[in-house]
Amino acid sequence: MSHRQLPAAVRLGLVLAFAIGWILHPHIQKEILISWLFCIVVVSMTRIISLRHIASDDFNEAQANQYSIRYTVTAFLLGTTWASVAFLVPYVGTEERILIFVLLISIAGGALTTTASHVISFYFYSYPILIAYAANVFLLGERVWVLLGVLTMVYAIYMTIAAWKLSSSLKESITLRYRWQETADTLEKTREDLNRELDNRTVAENKLKSVMSELEQAVSHLEQLAAFDELTGIPNRRSFDAAIAREWNRARREQSSIALLMIDVDYFKNFNDLYLHQQGDDALKQVARVLQQHTQRPGDTAARYGGEEFALILVNPTADYVKKTAETLRQDILDLRIKHDRSEVSDYLTVSIGTAMSNAPGNDDYSVLIRSADGALYEAKQAGRNQVIAA
Repeated sequence: MSHRQLPAAVRLGLVLAFAIGWILHPHIQKEILISWLFCIVVVSMTRIISLRHIASDDFNEAQANQYSIRYTVTAFLLGTTWASVAFLVPYVGTEERILIFVLLISIAGGALTTTASHVISFYFYSYPILIAYAANVFLLGERVWVLLGVLTMVYAIYMTIAAWKLSSSLKESITLRYRWQETADTLEKTREDLNRELDNRTVAENKLKSVMSELEQAVSHLEQLAAFDELTGIPNRRSFDAAIAREWNRARREQSSIALLMIDVDYFKNFNDLYLHQQGDDALKQVARVLQQHTQRPGDTAARYGGEEFALILVNPTADYVKKTAETLRQDILDLRIKHDRSEVSDYLTVSIGTAMSNAPGNDDYSVLIRSADGALYEAKQAGRNQVIAA
């Protein structure tokens, strides 16, 4: 309950008190006048002190009822002190009575601006003043003063209604302001919650993106593992099947040629038995690297077909190119100079190669090409190995 105008109103009241004292001092004993002024000052200061405590940071809701009562009591005491002036009206002249009437009416009505938020205090402050003055002028008995007393009572009724309406409006305004503040606080909290949720969602989305990226990398890695031979690092049988089907369909669609080289390492079992599997694996890796060097053209694919057997797909080649590539490949592997003491055709590791070629494939399946190349490989092995046979 903060009445910001109260300190200024109290100071104005003190000025008016001294003004009334100046009016009364020729007619009233000095001791009575000083006592009255002293009461005005003491009660006024008590109200200001109470107000300052209410406005301080130490004030809490639990003290509100206690200070509301104190505030009302001091309002009543101050109003009663002002009302005591009315009892002195019979001892002054007519002009002084009128002047005192104007001042008291002003003091009673002016309190409305300072106590509107606590209307009970206004009633306890203004009623003693107005009732005391009206009663005293009624006692004067003259018609003019009786009329003035009636006007005073009408004024009191009017101020009662005005105070109630003003208090209701003020309370409604305070309620609306409180609700507005409450709504603003709710909206601010909602905004903070939304920002927090947005931040959490952003973090979650970033985590999800990170997880998806890791998942894509893992899938890509798995696809590589599934598509490439673990030992040699070149495409495996699964990739070979997909590549030859793709290139066979392309050759049929574009009416172009396609060739297949089937390569088998000669006497590889004997090599493994003599040099053990570690050197056997190293030998297969070297053969795969040489084979990979012959896939420089787009679409050409080298693959490990199984065990010591490899395959090379050539896209849109000529017959001479197929023959030259196969012979170069055989010689390049021989030139690796991998020692093979249990080979029956050479002191070094060799390969046998069977080739097959199809020009503008028709409705046949690519398995026809595989069978032809595999048959040519069988003939190369039967013919003594370390050679190239074309189907």
